[in-house]
Amino acid sequence: LNLAGYSIAPNVTYQWQSSPDNTTWSGIPGGTTTAFTFAPVGAYYYRCMVTCTSSSLFAYSNTIYVPYQYMITADSIRHANDSSCISPSVYVKVNGWSPLLYMKTYYGDGTKDSLPLIHSGGWSYNDVVHNYTSSGYYTIKQILYSNNLPQDSVTYTYLYHFCRTLPITLYFETNLDCIMNSTEHVNSFPTFVKVDSNGVPIDTISVTAGLYYTVYGAAGTVYSFSVLSSNLTAICPASGVITDTIQGYINTYPSKAFGLNCSTGPACELSVSAIVPVTGPVDQWGNIYVHNSYCAPTDAVLTMHYSPKYHTPSTIPGASTIFGNTIIWNRTSISNTDPHPVKLYYSIWSPPVLLIAGDTVNEDFTVTPVGNTDINLTNNIVIREDTVRSGCDPNFIAVTPSQCYATDTQLLYVIHFENVGNDTAHNVHLLDTLSDNLDAGSLSIVESSHEMYFSKYLEGGHTVIKFDLPGANLLDSSQHGLCDGAIFFKINTLAGIPDGSEIFHRAGIYFDYNDVVMTNTVQNVKGCADNTSVRTVAARSSVEIFPNPTTNELTIKTEPNLFASFTICNSMGQVLVDQNISGAVTKADVSALVPGLYYVTLRGPEGVAVRKFVKI
Repeated sequence: LNLAGYSIAPNVTYQWQSSPDNTTWSGIPGGTTTAFTFAPVGAYYYRCMVTCTSSSLFAYSNTIYVPYQYMITADSIRHANDSSCISPSVYVKVNGWSPLLYMKTYYGDGTKDSLPLIHSGGWSYNDVVHNYTSSGYYTIKQILYSNNLPQDSVTYTYLYHFCRTLPITLYFETNLDCIMNSTEHVNSFPTFVKVDSNGVPIDTISVTAGLYYTVYGAAGTVYSFSVLSSNLTAICPASGVITDTIQGYINTYPSKAFGLNCSTGPACELSVSAIVPVTGPVDQWGNIYVHNSYCAPTDAVLTMHYSPKYHTPSTIPGASTIFGNTIIWNRTSISNTDPHPVKLYYSIWSPPVLLIAGDTVNEDFTVTPVGNTDINLTNNIVIREDTVRSGCDPNFIAVTPSQCYATDTQLLYVIHFENVGNDTAHNVHLLDTLSDNLDAGSLSIVESSHEMYFSKYLEGGHTVIKFDLPGANLLDSSQHGLCDGAIFFKINTLAGIPDGSEIFHRAGIYFDYNDVVMTNTVQNVKGCADNTSVRTVAARSSVEIFPNPTTNELTIKTEPNLFASFTICNSMGQVLVDQNISGAVTKADVSALVPGLYYVTLRGPEGVAVRKFVKI
C-alpha cells in the first residue's frame, strides 16, 4: 500500500486500516508507514488514517478495494473412535478469512448446509459432524462463497461404514492368492449370503458385489457369513466362512471378502429381464439384460418382437439382424463370471402418423442358447404390454403383478434410474422403505445393471433397503443406453394379511450430491382376482377430498352408492383409518395423524379408487 500526495511534517502519524465491508474499520498491526507491504488473508477495503498528534486532527485517504482469491487448501472427513457411533466430521480449510465467507456442503445423501467459516488467524475453517443413516459411498461437494459469489469448490467420494456395520465383498478369485487385485472383478450374479449370530442362523441376504450388514448384538457376539449358491463356491477364505466379533469400542470394522470360483454344474441357464422407460407417441426405447447362471460360457441369441405400430431406424447399436418388426442380437461367451450382465439398448420410432396417448403396444424378448441346452426355460422370455404416454419420468418404480393380487404372492419390482443432467453422475444409490405388508426376509435380487452393494437396516420401526452403486458413471442425458440403469428384485407379500390390505411402494434415487429424486408410488391390494376391478373406478373424477392439505378433518365427496368404505394409509402401507361410507359426503377425523403424505383408498362394487392428501 502506498500513500500519495502527503507531506512530511513533525508530529504526523500514519495508520493503515482495513475493513471487510467498508463500514467497520480496524488498524493493521505494523501498518504505520506511508509505504506498507504485507500478506493479505482476504478481500478487504483499505485506507490510511493521517493524524497530527499535537492538534489531534486527522484525515483519511481515499478507500481502495483489493480482491482476494479465496481457495480451499485442505479437506478431509474423519471418524472419532467412539463406542456410541458418533457420525463423521467433515472438515475444510481456506487460505483467508472474511465475515462474508461461507461454505455450502452437499453431503451426497440429499442433505446440505450453508455455514460461515471460523476465523483462525490468517486462515479459516469449517468443521461439522454429519449424520449418515446408512453405510455406502457418498459424493460430497463443498463450494466456497464470498459475498454470495462462488470462489472455489472441491468434490470427493467418501466410503462411510457405520460403526455397527460389517462390510463384505464378493469377487472372482482368478490367481488363487486370496487377495482381490486390479485384474479381478466383483461378482455380478445374484447370490445369497447366510448370516449366523453365535452359531444360530438369523438372516439370508441376496447380494451381487457385496453387502453392508448392520449388527445389533452385544460386545462379544460372533457373526459369521457363508455363501449359499449351487453355481459358485467361496474358495477364499479356505474355510468358506467369514467371521467378525462385535467390539465394544471401535471405529469401523475392516472390509472382508469372499473369493469366488466356479463350481461344477450344468453349462447353461440363461435369463432375460427388460425395462422400457419410454413408450411414447414418437418413439419407444428400453434396455434388455441377459445373464447366464452358470460358469461355462455360452453363446446366445436375443430376439425382440416389437409392435408393428413402431418401426426401427436403419441400425441399432450391437444388433445383428433387423427385419420386419424383429431385432436380433448375437452374443458370445456369456458366463456368470462376467463383470456385468449383458445390456442391450434399443430405440424404435413411430411412423409418420404419431401414436395416440392411451393406446397399447406389445413387445416380447426371448433369449436362446447356441449349442447348449438351457435347463430352465421359464425365465427365457419376457412379454410386455405398455401404454403409450405423451410424457414420462425416467426415474420410476414398477411392480408385477400390478395393483391387485388374489392370494399371498411374490411381487417383482424394478426401479429405473436415469441421469437427466448435463454431466456424468459418478455414484448412485437408491433408498427404499419397505411396506410392513412385505416380508423383508424374502427379498432376492434378480438383476442389477451396475456393481451393487446391498444393505438392510431398521429405521423408525420399518425396514429400509439400500442399493449402492459406486462408480456407476452414468453419462449425461444425451447418451441413451449409457445414462441409465435398473435394479430388479423379488419379494413376498406378508403371509396371512387380510383382504383389503394395501402395499404402497416408492423409492428415493440419489445422484452424487444432488437432491433426492423420488419415484412414483405403486400400489397393490390383496383380495381381488385381477387388475380390472382396480382400473374400473380409479381413473374417474367422481371422488373429491378436501381441504388438501388439512389439519384435523378430511371431507370425502363421492357419487351416491359408488363406494362402501375407505381406508387411510401412510406411505408404509399401514392402515390408520378404516371407515364406512354411508352417503355422498363423509367426514374423517385425521387430527391424530402425524404430518405427512397419506393415501385414501375407496372400495365399492365396481372397484377401487385412490387419492392422496397431505396432513399438516
